[in-house]
Amino acid sequence: MLGLLEIIVDNEETYSEGAKYSGDWFFYNKSSNTGNIVKITSSKFNSNRNAYEISGYMIGYSSGVRYQIEGIVKIDGTLSFIAYLKNGVVAHFKGEINEKDSKMILNATYRNNPNTELWEAKQSGTGLLVSKDFTISEERYEYITVYIPDGYKLCMSYNCYVVPNYGIELMVMNETQFKHFGFDSYGYLKWIRIANYGSREYNFSSLGSGKYYIVLDNSDRGIIKTNFDGFNDYSKIRISIFAMKLY
Repeated sequence: MLGLLEIIVDNEETYSEGAKYSGDWFFYNKSSNTGNIVKITSSKFNSNRNAYEISGYMIGYSSGVRYQIEGIVKIDGTLSFIAYLKNGVVAHFKGEINEKDSKMILNATYRNNPNTELWEAKQSGTGLLVSKDFTISEERYEYITVYIPDGYKLCMSYNCYVVPNYGIELMVMNETQFKHFGFDSYGYLKWIRIANYGSREYNFSSLGSGKYYIVLDNSDRGIIKTNFDGFNDYSKIRISIFAMKLY
């Protein structure tokens, strides 16, 4: 299934090379702007089906929960696989490779749900986990939860469109720090003051696998204090979280 981007079928290719289709893939849900890392741990050729049988698991981008997947990659470049998600939900993916941009284009349907979602997949060292727009009123904060698997590190970018003159805070926390945010001085792993509009990128080499809380604070819970001038000094920002593979 997931090795389609590398499949080259000619007179010199042998079916014993199916193991190279294993590895890490980034699956991106275009409907929700979220992504998941998929690890294909087995890829074997079945001559009776004239296809590669694959199996592995999908890692939940916010929880780190592993969901079993299994399916086939046919020699003609089409694929079909099933993911067993939480609460008994079963997702059925079907698709094929797009030769123009070397991406896998997939349609996902869910048991007892008539809607279809469009996904893309690629084998890459960096993949998007979640991208989200926020409008944060004064005295409010927002957060995103992400899970970085083993062998990866946390990266992020933001694009700030509106920011108060006192600025807002972007903090990366672990679970203990987030639970005490605004109540006790448990601190943070990373702290950034956003005082101007525009975009920035960050590569946190020291933040490897684990669960993280990305906090955007326009309240008095953090270090920066709001000005209480009778106006709602809101902020508008888009933040994107990535997982980057360690080499």
